[in-house]
Amino acid sequence: MGDLLTQLERHGLLSQLPSFHTPADRAILLAGEPPDGAYLLESGQAVVRTLDSRGGSTILHRYLPGELFGELELICGQNVATTVYAATDCRGYRIPAADFLPLLARENWLCMYLLHKLAALQLEEVPRVDARRSFTVRQKVAQLLLDSADAGGTVVLDKQETADILRITLRSVHRALRQLQDEGLVRASAHRVQLLDEQALRRLLPPV
Repeated sequence: MGDLLTQLERHGLLSQLPSFHTPADRAILLAGEPPDGAYLLESGQAVVRTLDSRGGSTILHRYLPGELFGELELICGQNVATTVYAATDCRGYRIPAADFLPLLARENWLCMYLLHKLAALQLEEVPRVDARRSFTVRQKVAQLLLDSADAGGTVVLDKQETADILRITLRSVHRALRQLQDEGLVRASAHRVQLLDEQALRRLLPPV
């Protein structure tokens, strides 16, 4: 579909948008608040993160230059679902809330861009055919854990690398690990996963 910054510039819309600048470690969108617009990064990185009981943080998703966020809440008419922080100094453009839906009504190509983005995210949750077996995201993560565990059942896991290997989002990796942990199959920390029931993990996988 092409880079959204380039597409907006090509259609003569980028110069009409107000710019934004958020210093590192400041919130761009606050959970529970009405969104004031959809944000398009031109430089920097923004993240969705959670805080654990020890005061540490886990990154659930990372937004890079050219990516848009906050649009789903505007489309659905809901408050911000998750706080988005500036991981580094962030600059870009904001599509004001009052202008967003009218813009979609005028610009069919933008509707298709967002539809393509949502469809790609949805497809991550659909079982994929792999060597005559269909794997859900949870099963893909389980298989990788089983393949990567040492003799003691420990996996030193970089979650972003896991997402890259499996070709899924960082958010999907965290969701799958949380499901496996809730089922008592693993114990996950920031950079390590301990397998608690290897046999049960294997039973999750589809038959060969």
